[in-house]
Amino acid sequence: MIQSQKEDKVMALVSGRGNPGYARTLWEQQDDFLKAMKPLVKAPEEMPGDLLAWVNGSTFQGVPRGADQVRQFHPTLVIFDEAAHLDEFAEAYAAADPVAAQIIAISSAAPSWFGERVEEAFESSTDVVSELPGCDFVRHRSGIAVFRIKYSADPKKDEEWVAKMRPTYSSDQAWRQEQEVDFTASAGQLVFPEFKKEYTVVKPRAIPPDVTWYMGIDPHPRTPHAFLWMFVDRWGNHVYAREYWPSKAYGRRGNIPEDDELYQIDAYVDAINFLEGPAPNVFSPNGFTDNAGPEQKISRRIMDPAGKAWAVNRQMGKDSEETFWDAYRKLGIYCEPARKDFQAGRDKVGTRLRPRKYVGPASTTHQSQILIFETCRELIFELEHNRYPLLTPSQATKRDPVETPLQKRSHLTDLLRYLELEDPYWMDPQRAAREELFQGYAPYSDVPGYIVNG
Repeated sequence: MIQSQKEDKVMALVSGRGNPGYARTLWEQQDDFLKAMKPLVKAPEEMPGDLLAWVNGSTFQGVPRGADQVRQFHPTLVIFDEAAHLDEFAEAYAAADPVAAQIIAISSAAPSWFGERVEEAFESSTDVVSELPGCDFVRHRSGIAVFRIKYSADPKKDEEWVAKMRPTYSSDQAWRQEQEVDFTASAGQLVFPEFKKEYTVVKPRAIPPDVTWYMGIDPHPRTPHAFLWMFVDRWGNHVYAREYWPSKAYGRRGNIPEDDELYQIDAYVDAINFLEGPAPNVFSPNGFTDNAGPEQKISRRIMDPAGKAWAVNRQMGKDSEETFWDAYRKLGIYCEPARKDFQAGRDKVGTRLRPRKYVGPASTTHQSQILIFETCRELIFELEHNRYPLLTPSQATKRDPVETPLQKRSHLTDLLRYLELEDPYWMDPQRAAREELFQGYAPYSDVPGYIVNG
């Protein structure tokens, strides 16, 4: 069975109407003895344009897009053509997976579930095989083999060809999507283009005992609540050390599932108290830091003020008077309302993500003021993927670029913006004059003698 975008494309790939389809052409070009060994039930021009059928009971069936198309058959082999452009491809793949012996999905690049699986495979694997120029191979964690073939696989497409052809494309995004197999090229500009892992993401380290902790809460009625912790050290580094977002989509590509479990606020508070307490003693994703014994004291908590508008429950068509905000306060989590100036928060984050140069006695290093433990997978994912919507060519002639990002998977970056808008600072627990004790800045490694330069 082969599935493509439109019925006309299906016809062109199978038997065809008028002009022979691709599969029919392959059959007709066989030697006569092969046709005699495996004869068709009748002449191909007498069959429907989306079907080739053999006397032995085998069929080559074409279907247009749609998940339910696959459920009508029990195919041995399923081929998805232009999978990144198929509506409901994820559902169609799920329908084929339990019944098909083999599934092959082929596509040019475009933002899609197919593209997410390809990108995820190459991002998560350190064993990428590149035996041929322009062709990479890797296995997805599910075991699926993934091949990525670029224009450079063709030896005729050298630098001279690129210099000639690239200007003929309507935009740089079009070139990157079509020729460089960039699935996000047409997905819109990144909200945080300043984010670079090499300057911002660090391995978890022992947390100094004299840091100042800040924490943010982003509650939602239909998705799990999100939590983010950061501390400021004596050198002015903003270190994001812990996050908690109990979603099935945590830290990986994909949509937030409709069936994510929605916890009661008392359960969230229990999790907060546990994660800030003396028990956790390992660094691991989604909440855990090595607290080294003592309970962490949070200097300030902030919450999205929308928490004041959402009722804790609804009975007989009426919202309860108690809101998320009230429920957290009732259980001992006292917050201040976050400021929701998107552009100001984005600019604060962008400025503090830019690398600063540190000059030491023996070397020079670069590091951003915002630092993120590598165990904060969701925050890192969102920084890499939050985008503005891309205008169509028609829209671009009538309006300026959209100034608000896509409202998709941004709970942790929202909290990042809220916290940075507070201009968090280090408070000396000994009340000593910081200016006297700690001149300048130092990178997070606390190497003595470093000063900020630029």
